[in-house]
Amino acid sequence: SLTSVLRKLGRETEAAEQLARARELMADESTYNKACFEAIAGNADAALAHLEKALEKAPGQRLWASRDPDLASLHDDPRFGELVGEV
Repeated sequence: SLTSVLRKLGRETEAAEQLARARELMADESTYNKACFEAIAGNADAALAHLEKALEKAPGQRLWASRDPDLASLHDDPRFGELVGEV
């Protein structure tokens, strides 16, 4: 979340530092949380790959994923719409 806020404020150097710290902590997180992390980090391909796996395990999460602010950077990607059911 801090990385996202720092990016919105245009503080890219600080965002990158926080991103590196957070990446170290992500190893044991759920696939969905990894998708959110990668979306915030600006890694759309990785975020979508994690999201696809997460939604295969829990398809009931599609509605939340479509509204999750952590995934906002993916909303304009047609692959995101396909995954969450918004075509």
